[in-house]
Amino acid sequence: RFLAKHLGVSRNTVLEALDQLLAEGYLEARRGAGTFIAVDVLASTYAEIHQSQVTGGNADITNNAAQDDDAIITPKLSSRGQRLAASKLAQHQDEARPLAFQPGLSALDLFPWKLWMRLANQAAKLIAQPNQHQFMGYGNSAGLLELRQALAEHLRVARGVRCQPEDIVITTGTQQAVDLTARLLLDVGDPVWVENPGYTSGHEVLRALGAELIPGKVDAEGLELPTTPVRLAYLTPSHQYPLGVTMSLGRRLAFLEAAKAVNMWLFEDDYDSEFRYAGKPLAALQSLDAYRKRVIYAGTLSKVLYPGLRLGYMVLPPILSSAFVSARGLADRSPPLLAQKTLALFITGGHFTRHIRKMRHVYDKRRQALINALEQIPELSRLVSDTGLQLSVRLSEGWDDRALSVQLTDAGIEARPLSDYAHAPLGFGGLNLGYAAVDESTIVQAAETMKKVVEAYANTL
Repeated sequence: RFLAKHLGVSRNTVLEALDQLLAEGYLEARRGAGTFIAVDVLASTYAEIHQSQVTGGNADITNNAAQDDDAIITPKLSSRGQRLAASKLAQHQDEARPLAFQPGLSALDLFPWKLWMRLANQAAKLIAQPNQHQFMGYGNSAGLLELRQALAEHLRVARGVRCQPEDIVITTGTQQAVDLTARLLLDVGDPVWVENPGYTSGHEVLRALGAELIPGKVDAEGLELPTTPVRLAYLTPSHQYPLGVTMSLGRRLAFLEAAKAVNMWLFEDDYDSEFRYAGKPLAALQSLDAYRKRVIYAGTLSKVLYPGLRLGYMVLPPILSSAFVSARGLADRSPPLLAQKTLALFITGGHFTRHIRKMRHVYDKRRQALINALEQIPELSRLVSDTGLQLSVRLSEGWDDRALSVQLTDAGIEARPLSDYAHAPLGFGGLNLGYAAVDESTIVQAAETMKKVVEAYANTL
């Protein structure tokens, strides 16, 4: 009562504080005697006082000594930790709404949320049944069998991928697929052939884990063949990111031959191949690997459905499946089972295919709206692309794409410079423009703003 009155708080507040101190071991209650500071806490306090007296009793000296001691014993990051911490990847912040022209983002407002919620409730009810207790455990490190079966069937039909459910490992996305591949197949210093420009996020994972990145030129047929022996080649053959080139059949076959000749792995990132707007869908590079020994195929649901789902998959050569499942288990056991079960229902119910078909039509209209708008900005030369959720433009000679990108950002437009995707000088500047996340009217308005910014930038040169 005295303490409550002294502090001007209620008795309950004091009692709760005392209970918390008792629970954490700072106080101890002695029956018939009262509540006291715990003996261990007293002993520790006396030891600190004694140490202070030994060092001279001077507070400043003690503090300086403590600071020097901290400097000596503070743990340092490992070499790998320093590379991870030095990653150049931007920490994307959640936006109140998608920006034009943010690349790599799907139309979140058109996702069938009501259907998804109904399937999620159905999945929860199935999991809660008495005979479904396996869903309450840690799960299979490879992923839910039902989901792997559904993905295997979809990939065989839609992408020509040669696989069985046991070849598939469910991941949290392409980033984890790259991480697992690097940890299992690469030693520090191993050379990796990457596209220049290329997918920065995947490349940064490889770099952080100690790989030596060797940039290869991207021409009209896709990534050129390695000019030096490498351990792994990172490819986006169906839709090169960010230039949009589709790798020719001849170049694909040449990569498979090279992989066999020099014992090289091929990592195929098939990140948005579902959205092709001209001609027949091309089969995956993995489908050409007749003996299934060279290609690691990775896909993501972030582009097809929504990024927050955090589910992707790998299709592995049979000789690698067991090792990757073990590594996947060490990483984080398995993805959340409820999300996997919901996605399995979404695919097996035919909703996945219907959603892709619907969004392909929507994205094609948005893509055409952007193409038409870009025709009004002669300083921007569009690079050919008939696949995906974004396209790139090339700037006039001598323009600084980073400087222009900053000015566009100030005007409320996200247009990432191609220089940010490069590991070696490209010889030209450009911008990567996403069109999937915003509707046609927003695209037109943003393009008008972009035209003004581009013209103002041109006048400063």
